[in-house]
Amino acid sequence: MKDKEKFVCLMSGGTDSPVACYLTIKQGYIPLIVHFHKSLTDPLSDEILANGVFAIIKILSNFLDEQIKTYLIDHNLIIKELQQSNAGRNICVLCRRMMYRIAKEIALENEAKAIVTGESLGEKASQTPMNLYIMKESVGDFLIIQPLIALFKLEIENIAKKIGTYKASIQKAYSCTANPKYPVTYANLDKILEIEAKININDLIQQSLKSAKILYF
Repeated sequence: MKDKEKFVCLMSGGTDSPVACYLTIKQGYIPLIVHFHKSLTDPLSDEILANGVFAIIKILSNFLDEQIKTYLIDHNLIIKELQQSNAGRNICVLCRRMMYRIAKEIALENEAKAIVTGESLGEKASQTPMNLYIMKESVGDFLIIQPLIALFKLEIENIAKKIGTYKASIQKAYSCTANPKYPVTYANLDKILEIEAKININDLIQQSLKSAKILYF
């Protein structure tokens, strides 16, 4: 029997990404989960992870016959670098581009064929068509799958409740303190590339990968 193909799932711990992951599992694919954690040094970190994203992954593992390999990555590395580069209102798009790049490296290392995300059109300021295009540009022709792209929030929440991830998704979590008051909704690629020229992207990717903790659920 042919081995099932793998995909990398960017897992925020919110409502959307677990549903996107579940829908792809349902199609017969094996997830590798990547979670960017805001504060590994916070005294509440273990509790927040246990009640949130870890609880979600355990629920998702019930739909599989094998453990889910999970990468826990220090998000502070990216945030600090972007703040120092004066990312301003573009920081959310720039941050997402870095996540995509790191996810791509993990995918290649594990022979996974795609990255799955929980984005849906207009759900957040960063999820306009233009911003989604610019985020995707960061990984070239590598496949990005967005199963929720045309779903409304209520539809996503209903699926989350059905599969059992909803309660864990609304537990206490870290809010990103780097979010600008008015994030850019229609980013300019030239401006994004200008900011990224100030960053050693490859070094940041390698630092993030080196910091990763690998867990199995």
